[in-house]
Amino acid sequence: MLIQTQQWHDKTRYIIIDECASVHLELFDTAQDFGGTAFIWALWTNPDCRRKGHAERMLDRAERIAAENGHDAVYLEWLEKDTSREILDWYYRRGYQEQEFSEKGDYVLLKKSLTDKIQQP
Repeated sequence: MLIQTQQWHDKTRYIIIDECASVHLELFDTAQDFGGTAFIWALWTNPDCRRKGHAERMLDRAERIAAENGHDAVYLEWLEKDTSREILDWYYRRGYQEQEFSEKGDYVLLKKSLTDKIQQP
């Protein structure tokens, strides 16, 4: 797994990749419009590698990085035009909860608490 860190003026971006999958994590210095300071986006798995745990490892690593950097929750968006409902259900099984959604049901903002990933002293 390769992790690239990019420092911007108001956030740190992590790009996490392996041979079959990738994900982006942005950790902001201050709370953003979505309601928090940690946002995961662009989780992607090569179609030939799906159902082999790559996406789960990417998401786990992004959540751990957020927790290790002091963030107590992480957010992500699900858009029906980009991703199947099966993936939305997968996020729910992984502990994500609805924070906001469209009345048409084609958009959901999800949040996951990271308190179980934060290391106690």
